[in-house]
Amino acid sequence: MIEKKSKITLENVSLLYPITTGYQKSLRNFILKKFFNQRYANEIKFVKSLDNINLTIDDGDRIGLIGNNGSGKTTLLKVLAGIYPVHKGEITISHTPYTLLDISMGLQPEATGIENMYLMSYLRGFKTSEIEKRINWMKDFSGLGDAIDRELRTYSSGMKVRVATAIGLSVEPKIILFDEFFGAGDKEFLIKAKIRIEEILKKSGIFVLASHNEKTVNDYCNRVIELKSGKIISDQRI
Repeated sequence: MIEKKSKITLENVSLLYPITTGYQKSLRNFILKKFFNQRYANEIKFVKSLDNINLTIDDGDRIGLIGNNGSGKTTLLKVLAGIYPVHKGEITISHTPYTLLDISMGLQPEATGIENMYLMSYLRGFKTSEIEKRINWMKDFSGLGDAIDRELRTYSSGMKVRVATAIGLSVEPKIILFDEFFGAGDKEFLIKAKIRIEEILKKSGIFVLASHNEKTVNDYCNRVIELKSGKIISDQRI
């Protein structure tokens, strides 16, 4: 059986993001509306986070998303991940994306390192049998030794990064979405993580990274897309 190649297509994709003010949330404003039938001083406003995005990403593409803060990089990743529904346009994705937008998100401080590995893997959709096959790899990769059985609240920030990274890099998906993932942890562990990332990329179909780090983009990507105010202003092969 021929394996389906990875592909992502976005056609005329736009996303509106609601903006509220402190006044709209204030107690005084609630009272005015509730008891005096007065409208909010300001209606909820929307900004166009993505503006008519047309994009095709093919198997073998290693995309680096660049741009200033607020340009739409992370928003685009979250749209691809299915976290944000679009207001206009269509998205077609060949495989379910594997996302690492915040590697520490969801970690439970009262659970041990090993318990977090089970829990986070389960929440990512893996069955118990699949987790059991990966758990020893995650433990070894983290390099935490006996500390893996301690509660996460006793960990340093670097130890937490090790747990989260071991979980995140334990699989080899077809489509990978990263958001400023690189650069976390101590130097030795960072080198170890980069080697593992390179192994994963060799087997993946599509890789999309949002980053401010030019060197990281040049090291891992073969195509750079620049965004500004939710629009693609440049798309180049490197």
